[in-house]
Amino acid sequence: MPFAIFLQLVSAGVSPNYPLNQVAFGTGPDLEEMEDFVMMSTNPIEPQKVAIGSTVIPAAVDMGLGELAPTASKQMAWEAQFSSALGESDMAVAAATDADAGSWTSDSISSGGVPARMLAAEEAMSRALEAVPEGKLNREKSATFALRMYNHAKWLAERNHIAPAEERYIKAKNLALRSKRSVLAGHALSRLGYFLMKWGRFAEAREVLKESNTISKKSNPLAPYLLGVLERKAAGTDLERLLAADALVLGAEEQPSQELEQERHRLVEEIQFWRESEANPMKCLDGGTVAHVLICLAMNAALAVRGFLA
Repeated sequence: MPFAIFLQLVSAGVSPNYPLNQVAFGTGPDLEEMEDFVMMSTNPIEPQKVAIGSTVIPAAVDMGLGELAPTASKQMAWEAQFSSALGESDMAVAAATDADAGSWTSDSISSGGVPARMLAAEEAMSRALEAVPEGKLNREKSATFALRMYNHAKWLAERNHIAPAEERYIKAKNLALRSKRSVLAGHALSRLGYFLMKWGRFAEAREVLKESNTISKKSNPLAPYLLGVLERKAAGTDLERLLAADALVLGAEEQPSQELEQERHRLVEEIQFWRESEANPMKCLDGGTVAHVLICLAMNAALAVRGFLA
């Protein structure tokens, strides 16, 4: 076993929680704007609305379009409904706290609770989407719906509403794939993997991140980096697995938050430290911690004695 790898394995035993307990979870990385990957709906019509509980959603009623063909009237109705639901979605995720979100209700797709305005917006978009003819327009609206589910999931996850957040990330992924937006699908899963790590569900996070990395390698720096972090932790004495994990970390691109990017730099420096110390024992003195320096010097001394006795 190469000395640098042996040192990494020994080091993992001294600080078993690194880097998982040092990844800066906070409220989550601010991923790049997903509007680049979907065509957002615009509609100049001011729709008529009805109240559903405490939430106002447009009604599919006669909008004075009697002179138009029924198909055109139906299209304008669902477009108005979809557009209004987007506005409700914007207001839902603009809430700073649970209390600011207004009334809450039982979630229809999970065992948790969600803001009533958020759920009403989702259900309105879903109903409107059913009326959209198959084809390009349907894919565009599905992509928009996927982005909104992604934003709703992020809002819920940052406030630790785990079950509804998880289900929305999965639905965002499915809608994105349906609309042929693989980048958005990959982002939904990488963000879910990030939060699963935060919630201590490392085995599930690993599988989700693997799927994310398979779906989209384009503009998806979070998935391979976090997968590398998890794989390094799980590698144990498996040299091949450790080297593969190191390759993921070393090959990772700039991360979507300053905290994660700083952690990536620190982990890259640690990997390079163990590798360089194999070729030059004096590099041990460059260890980032006293533990690293002592382990490195002790292992070099042990190998020197073994070589002398041999």
